Amino acid sequence: MKASENKKIKIFTTLSVFLAAFFSMQNADAKIVINEIMIGDANSSKNEFIELYNDGESAVSLDRYKLAKKTASGSEGNLVSSAKFSGIIPAKGYFVIAHPDYSDEIKADLSYSGASYSIAENNTVLLYDNAGNILDLVGYGTVSVFETAAASNPEKGKSIGRLNGEDSDDNSADFTKQEQTPGAENKIMETVEKTEYEINELDIVIKIKKDKKIYRGMKSHFEAEISEKNGTKFSLNRRGKKYEYDCFAGENRCQEPV
Repeated sequence: MKASENKKIKIFTTLSVFLAAFFSMQNADAKIVINEIMIGDANSSKNEFIELYNDGESAVSLDRYKLAKKTASGSEGNLVSSAKFSGIIPAKGYFVIAHPDYSDEIKADLSYSGASYSIAENNTVLLYDNAGNILDLVGYGTVSVFETAAASNPEKGKSIGRLNGEDSDDNSADFTKQEQTPGAENKIMETVEKTEYEINELDIVIKIKKDKKIYRGMKSHFEAEISEKNGTKFSLNRRGKKYEYDCFAGENRCQEPV
């Protein structure tokens, strides 16, 4: 073998070791979670996917990870084996894993290891890292394995999505039904209830005229009757989180700041 070839091999090997070490360090700082699950639609029960989300600040190599499902009876089987799991999930990004027959405008990043593999109602989805540790699991429907309490079964053609990236280790609290959003931020519908809020220290009364559906992650607004001055800040608690709104008396309207 020529000296130049030896040099190329040495450089390639060094680079490979460096990349492996780099992604190993990034993995230590990252938090990969199961973010969305769809179990099929009216066209096909195989039109299903599982979406991961990387809440970390760096990209993460998913090589040798494993995705599995557990049935209500407790029987576990692979969806993607560790030998066939590969890919990189970007920082604050998504990674879609789907059945080989999955059809959508959004192309999956990885397919199940076999065409016979599938998820259904009353399943638990489990994500393992490359050391065999469970990183995250989501149980939905009637199952024996879940975090604190099981989430609801997804409806056909729709999904269950994680609420704004929340991970309280309670599947029921963290996931809710939504329109499918593979490879994108979840759009969770919430309701701001018809009610009256009195904020005495600001001498303002806000009456929300009717229930308002809000997509979490999107700027929202609702009709309101407002007394006193424009530009008053109004804070509203939704699902335990505080959201601030600018309220405009002349327009009888509150909205999230732009």
